[in-house]
Amino acid sequence: MASLSLLWGWVLMAALSTGANASFVEQRPRWALVRRGQAETLSCFLKDAQYPYMSWYQQDLQGQLQVLTASLRFSGDKEVKSLPGADYQATRVDDKELKLQVANVTQGRTLYCTCSKDTVRSLPWTDE
Repeated sequence: MASLSLLWGWVLMAALSTGANASFVEQRPRWALVRRGQAETLSCFLKDAQYPYMSWYQQDLQGQLQVLTASLRFSGDKEVKSLPGADYQATRVDDKELKLQVANVTQGRTLYCTCSKDTVRSLPWTDE
């Protein structure tokens, strides 16, 4: 996939719902093909109000999982993060929606939206 991205100047981003919270969130679009250096906006919709905190994670082509946004709960909450391969801005639109603007994309990645009952600042198995 990486060589195809370099050859044609496109980067594949996938937004997936997996694991225990799969039935609690819905992501749109499910995947996106983005021209190198361009931007895309993804949305995550909360389906269960018992899990009001929402977060975004990324998995890069090497399989490394990273927290993109801390747990955002309230309308207007925002977080910005720059990582190699893309810049991110997450915005909690309302009590049901979390948007993620991904800009300056240069590497493929998989993005995950999650929800929780409490705030999450880092992955338990990392030092972030």
